[in-house]
Amino acid sequence: MGKIKVAITQGDTNGIGYKLIFKAFEDPTIFDLCIPIIYGNPKLAAYHRNYYESPTAFHIVQNTDEAQEGQLNLLAVHDEELKVSMGGSNEESRQAARLAFDTALEDFNKGCFDVLINSQTLPGYIGCNVNQLYVSDNFRVMTVSNKKNLKDIPADITKENVIARAKKLMELLKTDFRISNPRIALLAMNADESTEEKEILRPAIDELFDEGVQCFGPYNASIFFSEEMQKDFDAVLAMYEDQSIPVIGSRDAQVSIVYDDGTMIQTTCLPLCSEHSSLLHSISTAIMAYRNHKAYVEAGSNPLPKLYKEHKEGEEHRGPKFQPLDFDKKEDIPVSE
Repeated sequence: MGKIKVAITQGDTNGIGYKLIFKAFEDPTIFDLCIPIIYGNPKLAAYHRNYYESPTAFHIVQNTDEAQEGQLNLLAVHDEELKVSMGGSNEESRQAARLAFDTALEDFNKGCFDVLINSQTLPGYIGCNVNQLYVSDNFRVMTVSNKKNLKDIPADITKENVIARAKKLMELLKTDFRISNPRIALLAMNADESTEEKEILRPAIDELFDEGVQCFGPYNASIFFSEEMQKDFDAVLAMYEDQSIPVIGSRDAQVSIVYDDGTMIQTTCLPLCSEHSSLLHSISTAIMAYRNHKAYVEAGSNPLPKLYKEHKEGEEHRGPKFQPLDFDKKEDIPVSE
């Protein structure tokens, strides 16, 4: 497997996206892992590079095919003159971020590169059928509902949705994180056991166990995290995003991975992480997940053929016949000289 092409969006042009990028690629060893391609604005990139007095140079390309190894490549999404006000996000700077992301996502769907690193979480992108996985060094968190308004969340908490998300989470843990037999903790919907826990979550857990998914719970969310019970599991399935705040809000969780039907769409540096190490962590996590997934698919793509022919009930078995050894006959027993 050759070097992976990693696309990185510029983020809000008044933010720290370029600072993180230039700082991360000051270390030349990062080029041994990937071929980076920034989706952004050359003029703004040059402004930020001078502002932060960064020694990292970049190479402008017109398309991803021109990206060179050992260089920080920059694909010009737009080249308009934009006023930069550090830390002062406005509609113009946010629009530049959305344009870079939309262009990168379009190229990703065309197969122009392998993984996409988004420098900024863009509101409104996460849909109901998309799986967002928050990743730390020790465990991962996914939610059943992606809705923000609490009043809209109960409609998503159905037995079918819980089972589907748990199965998808187990699949991703196996394919992208190489956890052969993952243990998943399911958080309760309410602080006290009520209708959702009795009629939805417990029956869902029983059905998941019958289908080979190790899912435990439901656990009270506040007690679960306060007692650090997550250390006993490989992943947590929360009902909604606010339940996972102890994870998302911690500095340990630097990365969020967005999947659409099992395909890794983007890896995002979480907003709370303002150091270049968060970008490096995003890149390494995306590369790891991409390599693991590809290796998993390739390993199962050419299974060995069956050594026998399946037969219907009542049909004579035509498989190979093996004669057992007769240990009463000395000639049947190999004797070493």
